[in-house]
Amino acid sequence: MHLESWWGDLRVAARHAARRPGFTLLVALTLALGLGVNSAVFALVDAVLLRSLPFRDPSRLVYVWQTLPQQNVFEVEAAPFDYTAWQSLRSLSAIAMINYGSYTLTGSGGEPERVRGARVTSSLMPLLGIAPAIGRGFASAEDRDEAPATVILSDGVWRRRFGGMSSILGQSIEVDGILRTVVGVMPRGARLPASVEDNELWLPMRLSPAEAANEISHNYTMVGRLADSVTMSAASGELDALAARLAAERPSHIRMGARLASVEERSVRAVRPALLIAAGGVALLLLVAAANASTLLIARSANRRHELAVRSALGATRWRLLSMSIAECVLFSSIGGLTALILGRVALRAVLPLFAASLSPSLAIAIDLRAVLLTLALTLAIGVVSGTLAAYRPHDETAGALGSASRSTVSPSAARTRHLLVAGQIALAVVLLSGAGLMLNSIVRLSRVDPGFAADHLLTFRLSLLGERYAGAPARVGLVSDVLTLLAAVPGVRAAGVSSIVPFAGMRNASAIDIEGRVQPQGSRLIVDQRHVSVSYFETMRIPMVSGRRFTDSDDARSERVTIINRTMARRYFPTENPINQRLRTTGGFDSGIWFRIVGIVEDVRHLGLDRDPVAEMYHPIAQTAVPTFTVVFRTAAEPAASTAAARGVLRGIDANLPIYEIRTMDERIAASFAQTRATLLLLLATATLAAVLAGVAIYGAIWYSVLQRTQEIGIRVALGASRGSIFRRVVGAALTLAAAGAVAGVAIAMTSAPLLRAMLFDTRTTDPTTFVAVFFGVLGLAVCASVVPALRAMRVDPIAAVRSN
Repeated sequence: MHLESWWGDLRVAARHAARRPGFTLLVALTLALGLGVNSAVFALVDAVLLRSLPFRDPSRLVYVWQTLPQQNVFEVEAAPFDYTAWQSLRSLSAIAMINYGSYTLTGSGGEPERVRGARVTSSLMPLLGIAPAIGRGFASAEDRDEAPATVILSDGVWRRRFGGMSSILGQSIEVDGILRTVVGVMPRGARLPASVEDNELWLPMRLSPAEAANEISHNYTMVGRLADSVTMSAASGELDALAARLAAERPSHIRMGARLASVEERSVRAVRPALLIAAGGVALLLLVAAANASTLLIARSANRRHELAVRSALGATRWRLLSMSIAECVLFSSIGGLTALILGRVALRAVLPLFAASLSPSLAIAIDLRAVLLTLALTLAIGVVSGTLAAYRPHDETAGALGSASRSTVSPSAARTRHLLVAGQIALAVVLLSGAGLMLNSIVRLSRVDPGFAADHLLTFRLSLLGERYAGAPARVGLVSDVLTLLAAVPGVRAAGVSSIVPFAGMRNASAIDIEGRVQPQGSRLIVDQRHVSVSYFETMRIPMVSGRRFTDSDDARSERVTIINRTMARRYFPTENPINQRLRTTGGFDSGIWFRIVGIVEDVRHLGLDRDPVAEMYHPIAQTAVPTFTVVFRTAAEPAASTAAARGVLRGIDANLPIYEIRTMDERIAASFAQTRATLLLLLATATLAAVLAGVAIYGAIWYSVLQRTQEIGIRVALGASRGSIFRRVVGAALTLAAAGAVAGVAIAMTSAPLLRAMLFDTRTTDPTTFVAVFFGVLGLAVCASVVPALRAMRVDPIAAVRSN
């Protein structure tokens, strides 16, 4: 009986909705905006933060990091020696070693291609619970260098470069100039931990005994699996004890510790703050949309006050009237919810590119069943709550509705509820606008930071000189010289240079150094980032010299090894003396043990990001070091991206087998360095703008409805001598009072919650007064704009007509 009655209520509600299609469309679109954006962001959050990683029992996977507690560094990649030492840990059922890199694929009838890959130990795939879709994994013998050279392909490379042919197993392909036998193909979407990009080549570790005993090359990521029933704290205790023993026994481990970190936690650490802020923003937008729709529905219910009072007088119970109200509101919210599923897909396509740099390409993100169920649940909840609010009225108001000659007299309780909802919308919009304002202020300040060089009109691309042809340093130096000479001759190219690592590349090459004549305290290390550059690099980048000299053509392999340091290194490691002509040596890396003479000092460059302070750096002439992988950078007179074809032509003329990759302008590199912050800002700005528009519509609706309900009162005031101007000011004043109440509450909430944004802000206080004052007065301005039309209508009220109409 109750079900039949409710279906009847729905049919009645449908007839009412059909009679007022404009009102129905307004409510449905309002809810569709809030629910649609919410479903899109939920799909993103669900895929990245809520779903498990594609590994077996991922909650048991851990990273094993080395630490330098005295330098506040708690994530240092390990050396091969540590892999051997940590295999004795009983709290780990398995441990594996990964060395991430990039490799050149040549032959197979295609252009040379640079792809992401990694060398891994044979223990990795069983540890992660993954295996090749066809073929086999690596055997333990392939961890040693005497094993044959093999490779496992990703599904993407297999299909893209080899046409997905099943006969690929056993064939030889050329990787970095070395022939490797294909022994397997990974399933689609298979990837490694700690890698945003999909892994396209899997290579065996193949370490020599000397390499396996290396204690200073900290370039290896260690992944372990906790043994059954072992807790993270128990495993950490055993690891701490082993690290302490190694620190006491091995000079290379003095003052070094070790720690475990959850693979699940770290995999989302970088993107979690941005996604949580985005989720909070769209949740507030949904509340604004729901409150807006509720305001409209309450106003509609108030207009039917006399009808409902008659129903009550004829025997309809409060529960019966509540059922009718809920049925009507659920119908409206359902129309909005179904529309939201369509809008959600559109919104998701707009949101995904914002976070693409932080997400794995293989990650499946869509409006799936979970997102649909959440949207439907929210739709039902909004309908029920809105229906309950619209149905509420005290007994005395019901009686008053029957006794009133006017069927549109305002209900005091409905007016209070409506005004509270409007004020709430304003408060939530202020919270969103304040957050967006703080982030906008932060990004503006970030964009004004001097990176230490002229970033305009710079194009960069990466080269790797591998294989027999470039095994010797003279061949590498010769190619660098040829590339720079030919690039400089291209019309429109003003200067060209080379660096092993350019700014905003997301890479570091840090090493410890010793300064001649100094004795460092035991366990204390001087850490410096190293770069290998051409003679023309500083001129091309327009990095100013502080003192000393630049590199010259005479700084080659036959001359004394020299280096140029930056201002931060000079200030930090030579605070009371002139570093020029001093000597130092590195204790690890490409030039380990070689003494360098300092010949110059250059200004600092923010290599790691505009929001990161410069670190100590030293530059070596590439003619003396001849590193195999480097970035070419050249300055153009016109738009740099237009010179890409010319750069490819130069490389093709020198060596057609050299792949050119990571082609980006420097402006693109800088933009990518804070892309996540910018994405969060854009999403917040979009939600804040929508919330402000909805709040403005709510103010307009509330004031317009108030003017309609008080038409007789306004007419009487005019008849008694009130000026049209005073009527205008009274209506606008009511809007300002409502907006000010909501804005004050919103500013208070925003200032309380602003610290949640602290990690995303640069040089901006969470209590920045300029932002909050601007938002407060901006909302007051919005209220004035929203109330002008109702105020003008109130000014035109004819007192005689107003009295007669009642």
